[in-house]
Parts: sequence; C-alpha cells; structure tokens
Amino acid sequence: MTTAQNNSLTVDFEPFHHVLRQTTLARPKGVITHVSGLTVESSGLKIGLGQLCQIRLHDNRRVEAEVIGFRKGGLVLLPLDS
Repeated sequence: MTTAQNNSLTVDFEPFHHVLRQTTLARPKGVITHVSGLTVESSGLKIGLGQLCQIRLHDNRRVEAEVIGFRKGGLVLLPLDS
C-alpha cells in the first residue's frame, strides 16, 4: 500500500490477482439418476430449492435447470431449455 500525494491510499491488487489466477475453483458435480416426463432427478449435488444448475449432455451442450424439489436424498430438477 502506498500513499498518494493527495493523502489517499493506493493498493496494488496484482499480487492478489496473481494468486486468484493460479487457483482452481471447485465445480460441484452430480449424476442424473432418473428422468420422468419434464423432470430430472439427480444425486450428489447439494444446492437449495429454486437454485439453478447446469446439466451437461453427452455432446457437451449444457441445459440450465432449476431445483423444484427433493426426493430420496436427491434433487428434482426442471430443465429450462430443450
């Protein structure tokens, strides 16, 4: 931290940015266990009601889905795209 001429502080954030660029962020993953009608059930992912997640398809396309309920310790998802 340095003091500028007008008595305000200047902070060099580059060391923090460097560390953040080196950091691997965790990506929680789950597994699809059942598909019924318009809903998809999954296990392994721990997120709350109303939260969004992505379902990755075999061809690497991704579909947004909303958590609409819980069943047998897993999530019930409603895909928001086809």
